[in-house]
Amino acid sequence: MAKTGYKIDYIVRDIGSDLSDLLSVHQKVFPNNQLALWKAKSQVIIKVSNTGQVTGKTLEECKKYIGYIEPIVKLNG
Repeated sequence: MAKTGYKIDYIVRDIGSDLSDLLSVHQKVFPNNQLALWKAKSQVIIKVSNTGQVTGKTLEECKKYIGYIEPIVKLNG
């Protein structure tokens, strides 16, 4: 069961950046849980659950900032 009292922040980093600091913060809330990423050409958005250690933006703000476009998935064909 998830712990209560946490918040979710979205952080933008360059591709290839060390994400271990964000992973450590995230795993304090959700042990053994990996980070969710949205990848663009040169940057990624990282979803970090935390208890106030990091400050980010909304997912929509981050997507707009890095120019992320949702991939189109073709179903049934």
